[in-house]
Amino acid sequence: MVKKNKHIAIVYRPHRPKAFQLAKELALWLKLQGVKVYSHLDQKRIPGTFVVNKTTMKKVDFIVVLGGDGTYLRAIRFFQPIMPIPIIGVNMGNLGFLTEVTVQNMYSVIKAALAEKVRFNSLTMLDICVKKHGRRTQQLLALNDLVIERGPNSRLISMAIYSNNALVTELKADGLIISSPTGSTAYNLAAGGPITHPDVRGIVITPICPHSLTIRPITLPDDHEITIKLSPAPTKAFCMIDGQRSEGLSDKDVVTIKKAKRGHLKLQLESHNYFDVLRRKLSFGQRD
Repeated sequence: MVKKNKHIAIVYRPHRPKAFQLAKELALWLKLQGVKVYSHLDQKRIPGTFVVNKTTMKKVDFIVVLGGDGTYLRAIRFFQPIMPIPIIGVNMGNLGFLTEVTVQNMYSVIKAALAEKVRFNSLTMLDICVKKHGRRTQQLLALNDLVIERGPNSRLISMAIYSNNALVTELKADGLIISSPTGSTAYNLAAGGPITHPDVRGIVITPICPHSLTIRPITLPDDHEITIKLSPAPTKAFCMIDGQRSEGLSDKDVVTIKKAKRGHLKLQLESHNYFDVLRRKLSFGQRD
């Protein structure tokens, strides 16, 4: 039996007519179930829905994402103030590591969620603090990663990495990826970092094209606080959080990363098997 009086928010893939059409159909279906449906301010409002604001955001029971992993991460950014909040990801993108539900079984999964008959698994998130000239300017959460990169600048970035105030290494590179276990299969993997099971309690640091033969990715315990300091140089760097937000950095700035106190609640289907996902999505271990 579906429990009524629920409050559900829908986040859909932008600029995709199919996603918007599905969002309209889903909103109508949810209303017939007695659910109050919300749209976010940063997307075109779904007809017949309410707009999420600071007050109504706290009423939302869970979020339905219609899109790919980028849309899923966008939803986390939208609803950061009320994390952890359960998210059901419906895959309308390409890879779909985070959006495992298919369009075909979307309604049955959401109906089970309304009846509180599904499981949500808690995933590690990263707490990121950017301090400029000693003053905190940003405090953000990341599900996947923080990337420090040189952007359009032609020079390598010189930086120092600390773990609990102990120097790990100094390096010159195109950039650096600090990844959660969930994010290990994203940019971290493309840069040669290790695949890390979501249950591993660690944070992965992977350099991007380091100017050294001895620098390698390293995994640190997730109870360590990681600090990144840029060395004095004429060039600047940029940090990107989950591919969603960019912040300019200079040698006067300090970035700290640690495990967030709040995790992320991701739908866990009964049929889910992490290694099946690796083989299906990334052709892991496949031989020609």
